[in-house]
Amino acid sequence: MKELKVREVGYYVPSEAGVPHPDASLARVVVRFTGPAELMPWNSSKSGITYSHPAFMAVRGRIIDFISYFSQVSRRTKHQRDEIIAQASGIMEELDPAQASSGRKKILPRPPSTKRPSRFEQVMEDNSRIVRDQPWTLGLVEAMGLVDVIGDQRRFKTRNRAALMLLDSNFEIALKEFIVHRKDLFPAHKYTNAFLANLMTSRTNVIKDVASKMTLPQTLLTKVSHYYDLRNNLTHQRATVEVSDRDVEDYRKVIQRVLRTLFKLKFPSD
Repeated sequence: MKELKVREVGYYVPSEAGVPHPDASLARVVVRFTGPAELMPWNSSKSGITYSHPAFMAVRGRIIDFISYFSQVSRRTKHQRDEIIAQASGIMEELDPAQASSGRKKILPRPPSTKRPSRFEQVMEDNSRIVRDQPWTLGLVEAMGLVDVIGDQRRFKTRNRAALMLLDSNFEIALKEFIVHRKDLFPAHKYTNAFLANLMTSRTNVIKDVASKMTLPQTLLTKVSHYYDLRNNLTHQRATVEVSDRDVEDYRKVIQRVLRTLFKLKFPSD
């Protein structure tokens, strides 16, 4: 029988497959019986299933297990249908009939979470290989996540000030990490600890050294200078400077471009 959607196979029961819906349409449980015709669980006209038949009752529990599980998986992956349908191959696992009909509950993998990953979780996933191969980039990536954390703290009226300072510090640290770890561009015999410490006292010189090896567009450097001045105004001026949400988001994009250029890190806007 084709596409049964009745209570006897788990539908219309909230704790099982639930109400049939297109969101669950990727789920299919195929049941094949082989044997003499008189032992098949169909009705006298062979137009339907006799649900009380011993042959059907022997597999009913396992059918409900599978249709309930895979209906849930289908609902949770409804936004990934194209990726799932594109899978044209797989391996079928055959079970012993005694094991398949066992009354013990089937242990299946945990269904995918319905919660979408946060921007930081997505960034960490996208950059996992780079962070593994270049562990010094972990702090640079996590700093961008901390900007998100700060932005979510709506009870703090000056959260944008903290976010701006963190972004600007992350820019300087990124330049330092690039110089330290790209010894092919910045030889250790020249960039000694003492030389590097002195170099880092002049942001202009640090930017100049890095820009001589990597292409950092002038428009990007102009924005960095603008937000650096804004940070300095917060630190040194008598009056308090306001930092807007737009300022933070714009500077975030600038720093992301720097990190992408220097370390090939990836971000959602790429």
